[in-house]
Amino acid sequence: KGVYPHIDTLSYSDGRSYYGKHFNGIPKGWGQMIYSDGRQFLGEFKSGVPNGWGMLCTADGAIIEEGEWHNGNKVL
Repeated sequence: KGVYPHIDTLSYSDGRSYYGKHFNGIPKGWGQMIYSDGRQFLGEFKSGVPNGWGMLCTADGAIIEEGEWHNGNKVL
């Protein structure tokens, strides 16, 4: 038996929600995180944080930042 990703919606006590791939409830792979203030991150996740290509958007979908992310921080 191997470990396989799940695709679900996860809800967090701090008001965030996540839809996408996760392993054991930790975002990993492509997904969308919606933060409690309405901002959204759409892209790649690793260990629960943005890691890889993605974009951070306002609640109404306007792009704030787009590019490469590493450990939750935009690098390019």
